[in-house]
Amino acid sequence: MNLYKRVTGLIFMFLLLISVSGTYAQEALPHFFPEGVRKNAPNAAAEQWEEWARYANATINNLANEQGRSFLIGESRFVEKTYFGQKVKVVFDQHIKDGDRTRYTSFGGQYYITEKQFQELVSFTDKAITDAVEIDYSFWSSLEKDAVSIAFKADGRFKTEQEFREYLDRKDPLNPSMTFRELRHIPPVIERKDFVPFRELHVGLTPEYPSVLGVAWLNAGIVYYTPVAMIRDYLMDTSVILAHEFVHTNKKLQGIPLVWGFDAETMASVPDMLVAKDYTDMWLHGYADDFRELIWVYFRFDFEQARKEVVKVPMMGNFTIDRQKFDDYSKKLEMAKTELRKAFKRVVAEFYSTPVWWTALNDKLVDNNSVFRVMMASMYNPTLLGGEETTTKWAATNEYKHKRWADEAFAESGSTASEGGMDMADTGSVEKVKKQRAALLILSQIQSVYGVSDEEVSLFLKFHKVSPEELFTWGPKKLKKAIEDFIINQRRERRVQ
Repeated sequence: MNLYKRVTGLIFMFLLLISVSGTYAQEALPHFFPEGVRKNAPNAAAEQWEEWARYANATINNLANEQGRSFLIGESRFVEKTYFGQKVKVVFDQHIKDGDRTRYTSFGGQYYITEKQFQELVSFTDKAITDAVEIDYSFWSSLEKDAVSIAFKADGRFKTEQEFREYLDRKDPLNPSMTFRELRHIPPVIERKDFVPFRELHVGLTPEYPSVLGVAWLNAGIVYYTPVAMIRDYLMDTSVILAHEFVHTNKKLQGIPLVWGFDAETMASVPDMLVAKDYTDMWLHGYADDFRELIWVYFRFDFEQARKEVVKVPMMGNFTIDRQKFDDYSKKLEMAKTELRKAFKRVVAEFYSTPVWWTALNDKLVDNNSVFRVMMASMYNPTLLGGEETTTKWAATNEYKHKRWADEAFAESGSTASEGGMDMADTGSVEKVKKQRAALLILSQIQSVYGVSDEEVSLFLKFHKVSPEELFTWGPKKLKKAIEDFIINQRRERRVQ
């Protein structure tokens, strides 16, 4: 009888353990997640692309609606947290306390959630924050050491790196309020807490730009992390979007005014778009344009050819893809991303060893990502003409031509019209060229802010029957409204088609 009781008790405890483990294995997701959202399986690149397309459409009315109006968020619920020594107020916009429940409002409706559901959202956000910090810190933590080492070797005035470090910490006699490190914009040691917004992190909708996934206000310590971004990061099982915004909010990396001299979006995409679990950004995201170019030139991965093989004929806006080919190409792309992660460690160290010089070069070359192109060219041979050997042989044969073209381009690039050889007496032409260059530069900034293509810019100019120069006589308000109305109309037309 005792044996029977023991066996029965052991079986009961075993079943209970199975039940409990199954309960805890079911991860609690935020209440605004659509049903069926799941984490992407490892190496299942095509599945990630397909699932993201489903989730984006499933949430567009409630969480990313272009017709949404502004919210007043003064009574939104919040929690105050400390991460790695940095305090931050985490505000859950559109979540209002109402008795023992919380009322949630989206673009598509309003409903109540329990306190348990709200705390699940808090816990989910908590994990996203710590994960994002670790993604960034794992890449950027050695920056100060690497940058100072490069700057020391380039300086040549000091016998040891320690002497150079002592020099960096000294006050400038001509400007005693600043150290030489500050004057040279060499960042101090990067800590985990530097990636945490020092004021507020908002989890909420963004009516001004409904389709945006995240926003950071430079030098302000404020970051927005949208519900759709949360869903996307969960699918990838890595906080890619939040990690991107946390680089923006790190004043040691992207403080004003230095940030005006380089492409902050590309720099903030290192390393988040290169993480192993992100299978879509390198293929599709606008911020990865220059990464794709570098992979094509130095690793011979032809994105255009791959897309032609992967994407089949669309039917009424629905695409089919060759899943096996996309998975195979993505595996090859992972090898290139791994190599870029290693290479970019040196690239960013070179940039931050003398950032003022690199921003000046950006101005000269009219290229805010010049450090990536220059440094990659110094580390790798091109391969895009059928492999490294064939390409380098062709390059060596035509070196004299390249040098002449490069010298001519460098002399002209970033210069005024008169410096480029135009008659100084022709002041009207000089001014015209200056205006053209200024207009094109501003247009490129607008493209970056609104995420529009060259083709869309061309359509916009044709629609309004204006040149780039004429466009900027409109004034900021009229220009902003015209651009945003055009973008909304274009998206509307694409949906109808």
